[in-house]
Amino acid sequence: MKILIVDDMPVYARIIGNVLKRIPGVEVVGTASDGLQALTKISELKPDLITLDIEMPKFDGLEVLHEINQRGIKTGVIVISGLTASSAELTTQALQLGAFDFVLKPTGTGGMAANSAKLLGCLEPRIRAFAGARNIILPNSPKPMQANMATRAATSQHADLVVIACSTGGPAALRTLLSQLPRAHSAPIVIAQHMPPQFTQSLARNLNDQCPMYVVEAANGMQVEPNTVYVAPGGLQTRIVAKGRQTYLETSDQNVASGLRPSADFLFHSAVEAYGRNLLGVVLTGMGDDGRRGSEEIVAAGGTVFAQEAQSCVVYGMPRAVVEANLAHQILTLDAMAKAIFNQCNKPSLVS
Repeated sequence: MKILIVDDMPVYARIIGNVLKRIPGVEVVGTASDGLQALTKISELKPDLITLDIEMPKFDGLEVLHEINQRGIKTGVIVISGLTASSAELTTQALQLGAFDFVLKPTGTGGMAANSAKLLGCLEPRIRAFAGARNIILPNSPKPMQANMATRAATSQHADLVVIACSTGGPAALRTLLSQLPRAHSAPIVIAQHMPPQFTQSLARNLNDQCPMYVVEAANGMQVEPNTVYVAPGGLQTRIVAKGRQTYLETSDQNVASGLRPSADFLFHSAVEAYGRNLLGVVLTGMGDDGRRGSEEIVAAGGTVFAQEAQSCVVYGMPRAVVEANLAHQILTLDAMAKAIFNQCNKPSLVS
């Protein structure tokens, strides 16, 4: 796989280059120090993937992405982001424009070896996931398996709450999905998108600007209201708790086996406790299998599970885990998902 490094700081370009050279099957074909140079080198070198610094002089990362999209260039993009609020905002916009994923820049603390190891641990699985999505074979990659498309028998159960799990490709998928749901959707939606702190705040703000429903980052003690979308905050777990006839959101720094915060499995588990069978779980694009165990609990409680189909996923990992476990009642494209969610939430309630 050919990769071009785009970064205006030589020290970061060198660190990223040294890390990429440790990944079998990866060839660093060049570097660019600004967006205009990047576009020239993309045209000349035709890399499969670029690592893109989001904040640069002349042409920043967003402008590069706009040009890539306008020119129909097929090169993939992994954003290299800082942890500042401005970087989080720009990175969130980049993901909604189609960047494959992002990783955080080394912080400078902990020493060069530790930072390089951490960056390798973040970059390698994303590069392998990108290779799998583009049918690029890297050494030591698992062989692709035929996707199982079996579904469970359809349920007529009404849903009073929707919980959504997503990771790589999630921000763009959420924008597509939520933009198609009407303001008067009725059932609240709670989303676990794998992102660090600040990034989920930017995601919620961007989705709120682009979608008919009210979208907000979840906060401890919030009451769950109709026609509202809650984005679980990065770095924390979000739990749904029933108190009398009302439900509330609780956040904590609790660890789970997967190490993910937010964890979709954690969120789904709490939603089952609060809503029982009147629950719809939706598993969208993403690496890994977060959401599978939670989907098992939803199905066991009599609720409903939808999974995104393979071709519309950036990474068919999380939905695949659900489908392979025969937990999905429907397997849907993003374009069909919104209507199916709306219909599930507006079915007549069944009398117990």
